[in-house]
Amino acid sequence: MDIDGPPGFADYPMVHDARGVAQVKRSGSGAVVKSANGYGLEGRMNNLDGYGNTRYASPTVKYRPPVGTRYTGGGVLQVDWKDDGAGLRSYSFSASPAV
Repeated sequence: MDIDGPPGFADYPMVHDARGVAQVKRSGSGAVVKSANGYGLEGRMNNLDGYGNTRYASPTVKYRPPVGTRYTGGGVLQVDWKDDGAGLRSYSFSASPAV
């Protein structure tokens, strides 16, 4: 995954904590049946290159659903921004088509 931050923020600590969460959701209800946390995103976001960019390998989830059921994949980015006092904020991404 490419991270595109503001230019000039090279080696500027922007976050206290950050992680990506990959999810498998039940189609229709949207209930999460399995998830996996990714680690190391905080370090990547706090060490952008001179153009404000970096790369991050997002987590993956393996799940073998029962035959005849439909599921979707989704994700959440959780970030604790430096000095905002709000703790971890979650940014959800749209689920994939049913798989």
